[in-house]
Amino acid sequence: MKNIEYATRLLANGSSISVEEIIADGLCRRLDSGLRVLTICNDGTNRSVATARALNEAGIPSISLRGGLKQLFDNPELTAQIPQFTHMASYTPNCAVILTPEERKYFLRIISNMRCSVYPSTSAAVESVLRMEN
Repeated sequence: MKNIEYATRLLANGSSISVEEIIADGLCRRLDSGLRVLTICNDGTNRSVATARALNEAGIPSISLRGGLKQLFDNPELTAQIPQFTHMASYTPNCAVILTPEERKYFLRIISNMRCSVYPSTSAAVESVLRMEN
């Protein structure tokens, strides 16, 4: 579902969201505003950001997970909150996780508890989400 105005605002702000914000219900506020896609990768710097940017440019309101999935294992406080994170992230209409096959094995415990689609590349994620949203 396109929302050009909201996607343009997200694109202008380089929008991302932290695990803490998702758990504190910040994701629900964005969903109420029209957010359609949460993009996630290993470290939250390249693939998820590029995917969210491409989707916003196409008019699909999207944000990336700041810090990626890796932070859930690196930070003991966040590791304890994995169940809350996966529960809240599952509210997003489309949750696109971009991981290599090796990363997918490493993060299987998290992604198997999420309602998400896993893609091997940014281009695959963008193509699939655009098909679903249009």
